[in-house]
Amino acid sequence: EFEQRRVELEKYPAEFGLELQTSDSVEDYSCCLHRLGIILLNFPNFADGRGFSQASLLRGRYGYRGNIRAVGDVQRDQLSFMRRCGINQFLLKDGESLQQALQAFAEIEHSYQAGVLYPLAS
Repeated sequence: EFEQRRVELEKYPAEFGLELQTSDSVEDYSCCLHRLGIILLNFPNFADGRGFSQASLLRGRYGYRGNIRAVGDVQRDQLSFMRRCGINQFLLKDGESLQQALQAFAEIEHSYQAGVLYPLAS
């Protein structure tokens, strides 16, 4: 299934987007990342953190500079952690307040661990 999908991706001459499920391997798409304008990472439920790892790999290991959008069960409490992993767009779950979501970014002022986009100064 993946090989067929990869071959299809390479046929398109222009920039395009890709949606990754939590079971998809980021490494499998490393050959095509330079052609992607956006990657959607699906968060199927609040407890599934594999999208955080996918985002970290995309930004850190593979140097992906395009947009990464979190979709699915995206809740306010996860937003600042998603941003630290390199996610820069968020499609909130139905019923989530935009105003409260925006406040979530300001609630954590200091981090004790480095993030993909926010490395700690040494």
